[in-house]
Amino acid sequence: MSIYGAILPGAARLARLPAEEPSETAKRRLKVIQWYQGYGGRVRLTARHFGFSPDTISRWARAYRKDGIAGLEPRSRRPRRVRQPQTPRALVERIQALREQYSRWGREKLRVLLEREGINISAKSIDRVIARLKARGVLRRTSAALQGNQVASGAVTAAPRVGGGSPRGSGASGYQTGVSG
Repeated sequence: MSIYGAILPGAARLARLPAEEPSETAKRRLKVIQWYQGYGGRVRLTARHFGFSPDTISRWARAYRKDGIAGLEPRSRRPRRVRQPQTPRALVERIQALREQYSRWGREKLRVLLEREGINISAKSIDRVIARLKARGVLRRTSAALQGNQVASGAVTAAPRVGGGSPRGSGASGYQTGVSG
């Protein structure tokens, strides 16, 4: 069980300390800092020698002075607070129902349908909702949409090529409709 901070004060900081062995990244950063200290703390010289920016060297040196080797451990760059979608759940469900009913329709057509129902929402917001539904695996295609994606037999067929030439070069379209003429 891992509960930090609630039982022991300062337990969260202890939990961030590296295990017995520092990571490879921390070891590499430590070598850079040791070189930096051995050459009189010259940031630009160290940055040029190792190919890092001076800001990076300064940040690592500050972290090392503050927390030791634990300060050189890589940390997550993910923001602590991530904005949550503001679209009401009922609207998300309605967009999902419309998308499942009209799976081949895009955001603009869905926006018009919602507008007819008295719901004003931008096409981009509909796009975001659809993307979130797809990412979660919630949005699925209906069997009618799958059947609609199949090309109707005889509607458009490829014409046989004469002489093996490119349809682009001969001026012909290369396709013919089912209508004979």
